[in-house]
Amino acid sequence: MFNRYTLIALLCLVVLAGLLLLRSGDEDAILAQLQLLREQAGITAPESGIEQLAKANSLASLFSEATVFDLTSAGYGMTAIATRQELVRQIIALRSRLSSLELDLQEAQVHIDGDMARVQGTASGLGSVTGQQGQFLEIHSGLITLARENGDWLITGAMHQRDERQAAH
Repeated sequence: MFNRYTLIALLCLVVLAGLLLLRSGDEDAILAQLQLLREQAGITAPESGIEQLAKANSLASLFSEATVFDLTSAGYGMTAIATRQELVRQIIALRSRLSSLELDLQEAQVHIDGDMARVQGTASGLGSVTGQQGQFLEIHSGLITLARENGDWLITGAMHQRDERQAAH
């Protein structure tokens, strides 16, 4: 038979394993949320106004009601978006200027602290602006913040850290 200390040690190991599995499930959920964002943000063909609105609403549903973007290190300052409706308007304005967009997220490292999470990573965007020839390529590292709301992980903001193309020069 097991003595009391062995049983306590085994119980602690089971609880720790359960917490690690729960954390792994949260990490997977967060990465899946960011993958969905990446897929939905892409533009592969011209979009009608109704398609832009539908995409914008779908994208905005991945964000919390209020969102803060810190683009200070990119020279754009802080942007606070108070409502999802305002976020939808911002997304439509951005999408209407682009004729194509492909996003990717590399080196994503998820850190969870209770109902808050941070994702450190490098994102790239390849696309083209409507009416202009050629494509642009942007590569930036940053931090995405998320909060668990009603069981879902929603993006609460992002902070630009570095333009990776400039850092390479």
